Amino acid sequence: MAELGDSSDMNSSETSRRQLHHQNRTIARLLGDTDLHRLRKDAPSALAHLRLRAQWLSNSEDVRLGLEKAEYLFNEVDSVAKTLEELVEKRKEKLRDIARVKALEHETEQVRFFLSQFIRLFYFTPHIGVQRSGDGAKNILAGEPPGEQIGN
Repeated sequence: MAELGDSSDMNSSETSRRQLHHQNRTIARLLGDTDLHRLRKDAPSALAHLRLRAQWLSNSEDVRLGLEKAEYLFNEVDSVAKTLEELVEKRKEKLRDIARVKALEHETEQVRFFLSQFIRLFYFTPHIGVQRSGDGAKNILAGEPPGEQIGN
């Protein structure tokens, strides 16, 4: 169960994402276990049947303790299973958040790339944008021929 620990100390989002995927698969395998499904489905009726049988031996301390232990163990297993189901949902949400952040990072990089290309094209192409000279920057309007500059 150590692999199910908190991933807040992860250094990179990629490692965190991989660990979350691994943890989700591990938890899903645990929750998908046929014995666990059968126990959670059949235990309430089995416990009810044991309670009926225990009434026949109501004076037996062993029967009472056995029934209490069976109920306690079932409640513990059911509680842990519910906690794991909640954990799976939280991890799925966190994975969705990580995917959204990754998509935003990708879009940000694209915008930065396009802006750098635009700046390079607009500011450093002689017939478009700002032409640098010893007098300072002079604006060249789009309709003007490349050699002409708008006044000081």
